Amino acid sequence: IAKQGKEKVKKDDKKKEKKKREKREKKKKKRKKIKISKEKQIEDFEKTEFSDKNLKFRKYKDNQKAHLKIREGDPAPYNKSKKYLGVKIFGRKRDAFTIIPAKDLIIEKYCSSINIWVYGRGFTGKLFIIVEDANKDYNKLLMGQLNFLGWRKLTVKLTKKVAQEDKYLN
Repeated sequence: IAKQGKEKVKKDDKKKEKKKREKREKKKKKRKKIKISKEKQIEDFEKTEFSDKNLKFRKYKDNQKAHLKIREGDPAPYNKSKKYLGVKIFGRKRDAFTIIPAKDLIIEKYCSSINIWVYGRGFTGKLFIIVEDANKDYNKLLMGQLNFLGWRKLTVKLTKKVAQEDKYLN
């Protein structure tokens, strides 16, 4: 009889432990996830006007061409976009171009990285962005290679070299 009583106590203890575990798991699920960072879109190309005046093209030879305009059709798979900034380049290996924003793109808070959706057509090339930091220094950052097909999100992490307003978060 004493053995049966001990076994019953052990079973009861196991049941209690199981209930406690289930309660803890429920509490974990109920807790709200704290979002440390958030993504903010600073240009959507839906309302801003762009044209060839927003494009600087440095040519190695004379017969190259470049055109820039807002396009519709097959936009990036982000935020239900309907438009995108299209750039057509007929250039050579050493040619380079710069897109000048139609308005200042200002990042007001601490920023850990910058993302850009890019449509690649399998051609060689690299995408850089130039960022003016809090110290008024210009930083040329490599977003990535362009030798892929279709839409791709390119990301560059901002290092401490890019000074931001809040030096303690940087």
